[in-house]
Amino acid sequence: MEVIQNVFNKAENGDRIMISFPDMVSFFTVMKWLTEQFGEPLWVLWTDAAVERINYLGKKFDFPVSGNAVTVGAKKDCYFLDVVARYDVYDDISKLVKTLPLGNVLIISFGVNFLEIFGQSLSKAIEFIIEHENGILCTCTVGEAPNILFPFHDTFIEIKSGDESYLAYRSYIAKLRFSIDGGTVEMSDNFLVGRE
Repeated sequence: MEVIQNVFNKAENGDRIMISFPDMVSFFTVMKWLTEQFGEPLWVLWTDAAVERINYLGKKFDFPVSGNAVTVGAKKDCYFLDVVARYDVYDDISKLVKTLPLGNVLIISFGVNFLEIFGQSLSKAIEFIIEHENGILCTCTVGEAPNILFPFHDTFIEIKSGDESYLAYRSYIAKLRFSIDGGTVEMSDNFLVGRE
């Protein structure tokens, strides 16, 4: 996970990083590693689908089982995280960002790609990203990342399933893409995850 490690070690207050994951196992692995490196993040969970996925991870893998969360457009209970605020997708998102309990260095925004499944536009997620100023914002999607979100992030990391997955482990490729001097640079590395 060298690419991910380098990006986050160089990240500064106010930076915005987007990561797309192919599945929940890779999401779990990277989020657990980030928590070990940066401490408990503040989770921003978009829709009931994101809350359900976090509940699933907490139940199956015992992570995340502590920390604070803010939900947007969700009515489900989050069993393992302490929900410190609930917002509707129609609420003033700029107000949400200004009232976040930002003792956390890392803010994990998860589930923005679920908004469209629930008939909502991505405009509120974009508003949230634009209003972000403090902490390191990590927007995470499982499945296809909405292209419309790319310009609002400083860095984009795409995690893909590797070709060398076996019974005992899965392989993943982390690709970092960024613009420099009018062109695009891509760096990548592989990492393995043992099957539980």
